[in-house]
Amino acid sequence: MNDENVVELPDNDLIEEEAALWVMRLEDDAMTTEMRLEFGSWLKQSARHRQAFERMSDMWDVADLLEEYNRIDPLKVESSGVPVAKKWIMASGAIAASLMVVISAFVFGLGPWAPSSQEGVFRTAIGEQRTIQLADGSIMILNTDTQVAVDIDRAARIIRLAKGEAHFEVAKEKHRPFQVHVDQGLVQAVGTAFTVRLRGEEVEVTVAEGVVELFTQDVNTAQAKEKKIDAEWRSLTALSMNESAVFDEKLARREKLDKSDVRKKLMWRDGFLAFSGEPLADVVAEMSRYTDLEISIADPELKLLPIAGSYEAGNIQGMFDSLERAFGIKAKRDEKGKIILSKDA
Repeated sequence: MNDENVVELPDNDLIEEEAALWVMRLEDDAMTTEMRLEFGSWLKQSARHRQAFERMSDMWDVADLLEEYNRIDPLKVESSGVPVAKKWIMASGAIAASLMVVISAFVFGLGPWAPSSQEGVFRTAIGEQRTIQLADGSIMILNTDTQVAVDIDRAARIIRLAKGEAHFEVAKEKHRPFQVHVDQGLVQAVGTAFTVRLRGEEVEVTVAEGVVELFTQDVNTAQAKEKKIDAEWRSLTALSMNESAVFDEKLARREKLDKSDVRKKLMWRDGFLAFSGEPLADVVAEMSRYTDLEISIADPELKLLPIAGSYEAGNIQGMFDSLERAFGIKAKRDEKGKIILSKDA
């Protein structure tokens, strides 16, 4: 077969990912002229590109993005039949009207300036969970041993996750993206639901609704502070509904999840932890997040024992009782107060 006759079809997953990124950029209203031309060219590559963009727009629940596309597409502009001079007159009138709306909104407290500002630090102790209504209408649920700083004003909605895990149900505001900062990483959304968890040096993000974009810094925080410059943010990827990723300065892992897997990951919000074959060592590590007790497993082979089922978060004794009934594993306290899990011979 002649290689010249072989046509490589674009990868559907890649098209979906690119479509999600364009939705994010359009929604943030931060498109330069060059980016708009690039977007128009991207849409014209194939019908699949246009369809992927429309699907992502629907998922994001942003009807006006198609109108934005019509404004960007030069073919649409050329076929309008409106002379350039007349277009400028019409645009000038629209701008003047928009300014009047903006001034009215500012004076009377309407529009995107209405939400109250909010600033503060929120914490949970080990074993505690907490639900917080934010000033913009978003909901923030903090898991065990978590600390966040909230800074919401008329220009931005910024959350800084210092430790732990938090779930966000974001009130949609096109002009105020919702940003969760984690060390040198950033998770950004407009209106969606997602969870961010710190795992040592890595960050895990799970998306339940909508689309979020992941960023990392090209300049380290210390250097940025020392030189008094803003670190450059570099986009790693966009995640859509039922996707999860782990990242630090690069994307370490990304996966599509079943709805059941997402529900399992988010069961902690209802006070339970669910497992479906994870090794006992992982189960103990998860349960240990909700207690001050130090728990270890005596037998290395026992650490690999697969565990399926659910436990009440923080109910450590309930887990011990279940392990003893199902597997004959006993929990014994040593002289230092440490709990040792072992199986009698």
